[in-house]
Amino acid sequence: MIIIQILHHFPLKMNKINFIIFLYIFISYCPLWAKEIQLVDHKSIYDLSESDWYITEQNPLKEKEMNWIKINVPSNAKTITKKNEVWYKTIIKCKLPLKESIGIKLGIISDRDKVYWNGVLIGETGKWNSKYPEAYDKIRIYEIPPYVVKEENEVLIHVQGYFESEIGIIRNQPEIGSLLKLLKNYYHFYGGNLFILFIYFSVGSYFLFLFFRRLKERENLFFGIFMYILVIYFFLRNPLKYELTNNLFLLKRIEYIALFLIVPFFYFFIYYYYEKLFPKPIKEHRLFKAHKIVIFTFCYLTIASTIIILVFDDVQYWDQYNLYIIQYILWPPIVISSIIILFYFIHKKNLDAMIMFLGYIFVISGGIIDILINRNIINMVNISTFTFFAFIISLSTTLANRYVRLNIEIEELNKNLEQKVIERTQKLQESLEQIQKLKEKQDGDYFLTSLLLKPLNQNHAQSEIFEIETYLKQFKEFNFRNKKGEIGGDLIITDNIMLNEKPHIVFLNGDAMGKSIQGAGGSIVLGTVFLSILNRTKSKKSYKKKEPAKWLKECYEELQNVFITFDGSMLASVVLGVIDETDKILYFINAEHPGVVLYRNKKARFLQKETELKKLGVSFQTGPLKIYSFELAPKDMIFIGSDGKDDLELKKGDVSLYK
Repeated sequence: MIIIQILHHFPLKMNKINFIIFLYIFISYCPLWAKEIQLVDHKSIYDLSESDWYITEQNPLKEKEMNWIKINVPSNAKTITKKNEVWYKTIIKCKLPLKESIGIKLGIISDRDKVYWNGVLIGETGKWNSKYPEAYDKIRIYEIPPYVVKEENEVLIHVQGYFESEIGIIRNQPEIGSLLKLLKNYYHFYGGNLFILFIYFSVGSYFLFLFFRRLKERENLFFGIFMYILVIYFFLRNPLKYELTNNLFLLKRIEYIALFLIVPFFYFFIYYYYEKLFPKPIKEHRLFKAHKIVIFTFCYLTIASTIIILVFDDVQYWDQYNLYIIQYILWPPIVISSIIILFYFIHKKNLDAMIMFLGYIFVISGGIIDILINRNIINMVNISTFTFFAFIISLSTTLANRYVRLNIEIEELNKNLEQKVIERTQKLQESLEQIQKLKEKQDGDYFLTSLLLKPLNQNHAQSEIFEIETYLKQFKEFNFRNKKGEIGGDLIITDNIMLNEKPHIVFLNGDAMGKSIQGAGGSIVLGTVFLSILNRTKSKKSYKKKEPAKWLKECYEELQNVFITFDGSMLASVVLGVIDETDKILYFINAEHPGVVLYRNKKARFLQKETELKKLGVSFQTGPLKIYSFELAPKDMIFIGSDGKDDLELKKGDVSLYK
């Protein structure tokens, strides 16, 4: 290859990449090297596509009688031959003597070649008879040794194909002329492409930086990834990739993976860029959700198709899958959906969408032209690298507009900041005053409610045998006009009554459902009704003859009937019981209240295993009314409470309930 031959003329040692950089810079800034040579028509670069080219399936180096067929170059020789090996021939006239080295550029040959100048091999590319593709997208530039150049020269090109559908010099015009000018044009053009890719890489890095600063803006993430994928793809379409490695199979595998990922990640960027701008009714509409599911499915299928590139080692299969599945089936719905999104916001007079759509037209146009180039429908260099630059410009304009709008808003805020602070402070002060007034009224309501609750909570039970202690702490505490108070749903009542002609101690421990006012309301109802029953029991002689169990049952039913009238809006759990002072027997009912605890011989246990009755006010019951009875022994302690009794600490010297 020409690069290796030129290296032989350099006394200094340098690797291939250093030499390319040196040659590119040196040729660019030394115009004296670009002298014209005395070639055909005195041109420094001559377009060989204007020359007469012929093709044959025979070997002209071995056979004398040849059957040459005229062919246009560049073109696909499969239109003429079906074989996998062909020979090209053309005649080139040179004006001698040559004043400087000349070279021949053969464009892109599918797939491998050997070039003979007057029967002398001057260059070759690719491993002959390889089962893998070797260089079907590589531009050949060979140096022509001066000693083989005559006034009339025969150029033979032996080509071996890889694909069943193409062979020969398929793209780019063959040229001959000044070797240094051929190299200069080559590295100028494709080196400029690399500079553009560096710009794309910088833009992608900037968007990723924006994403890591604001993780909620996912459009920046997808655009950054899209730019990186695009840089990889465009670099692998650049002939300078062969300066890194000649392993075309590996390069093509990476290229096809990048190609499959380009469109899905570009769509993700478009979707998430405008998603937040869609009105809420549209985003919640079932058609919008269905459309999102369908298009995202196409994107995921396209991304999943990269597995095919990793699993199969057949480049022709990759090419067919790309053509008939990716480009004809999976990509069109994704591209159309992105255009619909842009059209929607263009219709809404969104300036960003208008500018972005102009750049998008360039991207789509460049992509279509590149596809036509790769399918040998038109003959020119790939232009997507350049057309995409228009999209970058449109996107930069969009970001600039967003930045300008943001600055205008900030300036507007700064101008009115002081006034807005005063207005906000005044509104907050007014709100605080209103809250203070409401709180004062609320505390007044709490205070009046606490006055109603206070006479209901009473410990009037007296006994020489039993000692009764009560403790009450309500949920809500408040201050009203320098007076402290508390309200809640807890209720404790104890008293002495006569049942079965014997003295009894009666007690009620209840907890009305709800906090503050609601709980206090239930407690007032419960206490009022229960005290009414006690007063009736004390005043009527008939009640003094009732059995304790029967009296508890009637008391529970009366309380239940009252709470039922509230239709479930007021409920209360309760333990209702009496203690026979003569026989030392405890009778009680538990309506979904925490269990009654017995402390005997330094051990505590529940007097009932489970609560069968529901709360007062529940219209259905899961079981029959059950009245528990228990015979007390000296030094027994009974604990009845709604909350906190499990936190009680018994110390030495504590007095038992029953002496």
